[in-house]
Amino acid sequence: MSDTEVESLNTMSPLTFPEIVDIIKEAAKDCSASHDNISFLTVVDIYFEDWNAYNIEERVELMELFYTIISENKELLSEIAWDIPPLLLNFMDGDWPMMPALRDNIQITLAFKVFNLVSEFGNPKELFLTCVEEIKKLSDPKSENLEMTQEQINTLTRSLSDEDKESAIDLDAYIFRLFVSFNSRRAVLKFRALFECMKFSFLRIKSIYPSKFLSLIVSTILNYMTNCYETSYQLSILRILYLFIRDYVPPDAPDDIFKTESEEVIEKIFADESYLQRKLIVLLADSIIDKFGQGHFRVLVAKILPSTVSQNYEVLGQPYYELMDRLLTLSLSLDIKIPDSLVHEVEKADDLFAKSLKTVNSSEDIIKLVIYSYNNSSFRNKSSTELLSPSPSSLIILFAYAKYSENWTMELPDSISTLSLIKLQLTVFIPYLVDYKLTNLTSVIYFMTITIMKIEKEKIVLTSEELNEESSKLLIVTYLQNIASIISNIPSVFTDTATEMFTKLYSSFILKFLQHLPEEFAYEYVIDSIDNCPFDDNTLCMLKVFKKLISTAKFDNESLVRDFSKLSLNKGETNTDKKPAIPLPPRSSNQKNSFISFSPERQETFISVFRKCYDDVFDKSSAHGINSEKVKKLVGFIKFAETLNFNDFEKIESILKDIKDSISVVQKNLEEKTGDDVKVIQNTLKFLQTNTSSEVIEA
Repeated sequence: MSDTEVESLNTMSPLTFPEIVDIIKEAAKDCSASHDNISFLTVVDIYFEDWNAYNIEERVELMELFYTIISENKELLSEIAWDIPPLLLNFMDGDWPMMPALRDNIQITLAFKVFNLVSEFGNPKELFLTCVEEIKKLSDPKSENLEMTQEQINTLTRSLSDEDKESAIDLDAYIFRLFVSFNSRRAVLKFRALFECMKFSFLRIKSIYPSKFLSLIVSTILNYMTNCYETSYQLSILRILYLFIRDYVPPDAPDDIFKTESEEVIEKIFADESYLQRKLIVLLADSIIDKFGQGHFRVLVAKILPSTVSQNYEVLGQPYYELMDRLLTLSLSLDIKIPDSLVHEVEKADDLFAKSLKTVNSSEDIIKLVIYSYNNSSFRNKSSTELLSPSPSSLIILFAYAKYSENWTMELPDSISTLSLIKLQLTVFIPYLVDYKLTNLTSVIYFMTITIMKIEKEKIVLTSEELNEESSKLLIVTYLQNIASIISNIPSVFTDTATEMFTKLYSSFILKFLQHLPEEFAYEYVIDSIDNCPFDDNTLCMLKVFKKLISTAKFDNESLVRDFSKLSLNKGETNTDKKPAIPLPPRSSNQKNSFISFSPERQETFISVFRKCYDDVFDKSSAHGINSEKVKKLVGFIKFAETLNFNDFEKIESILKDIKDSISVVQKNLEEKTGDDVKVIQNTLKFLQTNTSSEVIEA
């Protein structure tokens, strides 16, 4: 007899496991005779509430018993199907041994076995709504505060091969990562079970208005992508959704509709429903592409810009490229005309700014305008009659991937200017700054690539007419500032590898972009960024770009693509295969040695900004008289000052001497003091001393 004991509902006396089995069997027998389905369901809810009250063998026996009961009584199954999905999810959430092979996880195979039966014979509408509600409750598994039992540790350890154990640098950490991955896998399996059940229930619902149910499916998936932000990145999830769209067929119409309605009415209903369903499917496809770009930007960027990533994705990226190829083909089957749709989005952005730029006087006004438009777009405004179309974010991914990875013949018309492309990007990028979960790094990089290719082709950013409009300059400044903000916020959202990738690309992008701006405009943007940008990493990048613009001669026959991180965007084409670009016209006959002139007046401005940075670092109001977080920025200024010639170098020497003196003062204040913050500052001072040229200071 089992040692498991569960308290009875009506008495305090414990029940043994065989007694519980007898109670469930008796309840099923009574239900068959009386058709009292609620009573049977109540018994099941009571004894299936806490699966951890039973051992593994008992759980399996109970679920097998439940499967046998409902498979033999289809009427009972149909009546109680709406309550079974949460019961099965609870079963999967029990404390089970974690086995690497999916087939060895008995709780998964059993749960899916019951799900299949329920999907086939349950009441379709009730089951459909239950699955919708259960998907809404799903959330990302949390790796924080997870604790492993000794039994789980032992099970996972036994499942590892000797080779895995030997290759693991930290076996305990490796086992814990496996544990976290199993939690993530369970989250994926729960969604898959619910989604498949919802899908098959949908197909069994006979309705003349299938778009009502399809809209519920689409909204449920969109909410799931928000609630399960990380889990929905999983390639298996994206494949499931892709297959749903690829194989989509509407459910059958009721048989009596052809008897009760005229042919004209039926024809109109079918036409309207076909239109609505297609738009919903396009919206779902758009969301899948956007989610794919959000979660797997490394492999997608590596495909067309391989030198921006250190890892070779030719092999690792194949499953992702296969899905992207399928999504690209899917877009054609959905009649998405990618270039035409992208042009349409550009025209919408042009129209938005054309109507409002007279009232826009600052970057803040542009941000307000875009956010207002975003919140009132056709995706969110149910009263809008505008046709739904893929978002610009998804369109640029499809366009760039098709053109540069798959060599599809796709071009944007020459009538679209660089400024028009920038307007479109502002409508995409500004919402990213409001909610980082919207950020699609693939879209950002692909847009930057298309923009720089456009600039290379036309050799200008702004036309003569656009240069005479202050609004055009404001758009350029806002655009560059938004890209800088996105790049600078990457470390808090993604990983260091993403930061490295973006920093490399951004440095090339901003350098080439500024080279094609008027000299005065480029200088004003650079010095303003160095002085006022709140992101120190961006300031360091701009200092390096500033130095190159000052010290580099204007390029003549230099191809922008060749110089763009030394990349080749076309398959089979090397950098040496490219024909020389059309020579750039000189910006001014008085400036032949650099893109930006470093005149005495501009040197004075830089020295003033340098002094301001010094004051921010050695701030007396800061702990111990130094702001450690700003030291890296100060070192960037020092390196810049040491590599350029200044007419009044005495002022540079003065700042460098002040830095040396301030270091000594802070070091003296730290004597005989201890603590973690003191150690941080001491290390900071060593870093600062190492990067400060003693020869220059003592000159």
